[in-house]
Amino acid sequence: MAFDAGNFLKTPDLENFDNLKKEELVLLAKHLKLDFRVSMRKQIIKNLVIDKLVDEEILELEMKETEKIKELEMKERLEMDKKEKEDELKLKELEMRERLEMVKEESNTKVQSKSEYFDAAKNIHNYTLSHKRSFQGQNVNTSSGNYKNQSTERTESKPVAQNKRQSSYNMSSPKFDTFEKKSLICAYCKKNGHLMADCFRLQKKNERDNKPKSSACTTPYITSTLECPASQAFKSSFCDYMEEYKPFMSDGFVSIVDYTNLQPIKILRDTRASQSLLLEGVLPLFEKTSVGASVLLQGVELGCIDVPLHRIYLKSDLITGPVIVGVRPNLPVEGVT
Repeated sequence: MAFDAGNFLKTPDLENFDNLKKEELVLLAKHLKLDFRVSMRKQIIKNLVIDKLVDEEILELEMKETEKIKELEMKERLEMDKKEKEDELKLKELEMRERLEMVKEESNTKVQSKSEYFDAAKNIHNYTLSHKRSFQGQNVNTSSGNYKNQSTERTESKPVAQNKRQSSYNMSSPKFDTFEKKSLICAYCKKNGHLMADCFRLQKKNERDNKPKSSACTTPYITSTLECPASQAFKSSFCDYMEEYKPFMSDGFVSIVDYTNLQPIKILRDTRASQSLLLEGVLPLFEKTSVGASVLLQGVELGCIDVPLHRIYLKSDLITGPVIVGVRPNLPVEGVT
């Protein structure tokens, strides 16, 4: 049945207004010739119609006030519902944050426990390696003379019961070769069949690392009183060190003034020292060449020496021009000036 706005306005009632749809309210507004838009909300159109009817005294003023009270109550309910939902969201966010923090703490605890297990296993493995090596027959040179390592005496003085326990775990037994040897993994080369203590590659690396190497600040000291075979071997090693210096050796010239009275010198570069040095006596240095300052030099022996500084002229493949050098009566590498 179609809605008739004229019949409805003959007996208007507030309860009937509550049951009207938006389309019916639009028809009423058009019938009353109200200024409105169809896109307006239903409640706004309803309020416009009621105001119009109250102004024309078709409805009583109390009905209008009652309608306003209902509208205010509805707004308050909406605000309360909105506030309750916001409170629930905040509570859920707090619970989620607490759960995330608990998960982080548990994960950190798990990671720490695994790292502790790994460190313990690594320490046990290193302890086995450090106590498995044998030093029998090796001698150590010291300033007081040659003597056998104390670890040899400890190895020789082990009780018989311990030797029996070691013999029961024979690496060359067939049972070990068939099963246990396959399960061994070297911690250095990552290959199966042996431990880090028996790694051939690691032994070769240790031999290379333990080989003594000289630097520009130190050199083997040789005296003419050494006539034994050990001193001859020491001299041959000194020659080897000098051979290693050759790629870093070059020729140059120095003088007090630019390009005048150039004196040839032998340069050793890449010494990693913070101060360049010149052999005393190469140039006739005097007060005018001095910069009036000195530097403290310290070598591997941890002793400090006071070295005066002079300004000279250097001509070389590396640099050409005035430089400041420290002057020493002797240098650690023979032939370098």
